[in-house]
Amino acid sequence: MAKTRVYSLLTYAGALPFIACALLPLIGVSAIQRIGSVDYIAAVYALTIVSFMAGVHWGMALDQQRTEWPVNLFLSSNAVTIMAWLAFLTTTPKIR
Repeated sequence: MAKTRVYSLLTYAGALPFIACALLPLIGVSAIQRIGSVDYIAAVYALTIVSFMAGVHWGMALDQQRTEWPVNLFLSSNAVTIMAWLAFLTTTPKIR
C-alpha cells in the first residue's frame, strides 16, 4: 500500500468520531451510556488528537538538527497543546 494512501485512509478514519459526534445530536442522541455526553466525547477526542500531533511535532523538532524548519516545532506545538488543555479544563464543551 502506498504511503499517500495510508495517510489519507488514517486521516479519514480519524475524522469518523468527529462526524459521529456531529450527527448523533441530529438524530436525538445526546449521550452515550457509560461514556458521556456527545459534547464531552468530541472534546476529549479533539484533545487527544492535539496531544498526538504535539508528539509528532516533537519528534520532528528532534530531527530539526538535520532539517531546518521555519518555526520551532517543539515550542509551538507544546504551546498549542497547553492552551487546548487549559481550555478543556476551564470550560464546558457544549454543542448547539
